[in-house]
Amino acid sequence: MKKKMITSLPVFVETKDGTIWFIFLKYNNDYLAIPKYRIVNNILVKGKSYQSWFSPNFLQLNDYKRYINFIGESSYSLNEKEIIRVINPKDYNKVINDVFVFDLISNLARNLKIAKSKFGIEGSYILRKNNTESDVDIFVYGLDNSHKVKKYFNTMLSHHNFRKVPLNIIKTKLNKLKDSGFGTNDTEAILQFQKRYYGYYKNKPFSIVCVPESFEYINILDNLEHNNAFEGEVVVIDDTYASLIPSKYTVKYKDELHTLYIYDHYGINQAKKGDHIYLKCKKYKSQLENDVFIIAFWNNYDSIFNNLSLIEVKND
Repeated sequence: MKKKMITSLPVFVETKDGTIWFIFLKYNNDYLAIPKYRIVNNILVKGKSYQSWFSPNFLQLNDYKRYINFIGESSYSLNEKEIIRVINPKDYNKVINDVFVFDLISNLARNLKIAKSKFGIEGSYILRKNNTESDVDIFVYGLDNSHKVKKYFNTMLSHHNFRKVPLNIIKTKLNKLKDSGFGTNDTEAILQFQKRYYGYYKNKPFSIVCVPESFEYINILDNLEHNNAFEGEVVVIDDTYASLIPSKYTVKYKDELHTLYIYDHYGINQAKKGDHIYLKCKKYKSQLENDVFIIAFWNNYDSIFNNLSLIEVKND
């Protein structure tokens, strides 16, 4: 097998032990990584959630758990030498031979007014682990295109062959949603689900996640110094990058501006300018910008992103 180099993010990769990882963040010469599938008794098993992978019982993955200075704790990371295969979601047309997927992409491109070259396929389909029950998980690339998804998605769901996910179906998923970080109670989980991009096409479920183009990624990791934990209410000042993952907000706390980065699905597209947010997360000092708050998959910390303006737990 000819080894491929990583030329853009995000991508899936395979390491020598057969583990499949998702990486979308580079620091120095390594990559912070989320394991998606690992070998158990010669069978490839999918993880249930971000946090489920950090169990000390996963001895197979211990070699990849390293202390990261700016994080101030251990997390999974990979270097190029450990990677034997790179699976780029943009190359789905070279990997997937599925008429339904190509039909879905064509119709999404037309309805969302986005070029087909700006779509990618992630999840079980790009890894060729899909079955008849699998969702089609889709990437849309670029900040400008994320704004088009935000503008046109709900209108598109009223068109022929597209439809929304009914509330009764969402309620059957609540335990799984909460385990995955979609809020801490049923109300939050439903609201977070409905603000993301989930739907049905020809009665088959699909999802869209908007990611930056490689040239749009902002490397914040080389200039951060871990400070302390933070807990408190902030106000959203700028939500330009809210629909992307990683997400970025400018927030105000006690008349001081801070940058909030969210490196998992928790909080993506969940707030807009003027909203009040209750945060429990980590705080970092930055030499290049405002002090930084981070909610991330690598945090061994009970992070909270509660949108007070939406769930009305605050009475002004």
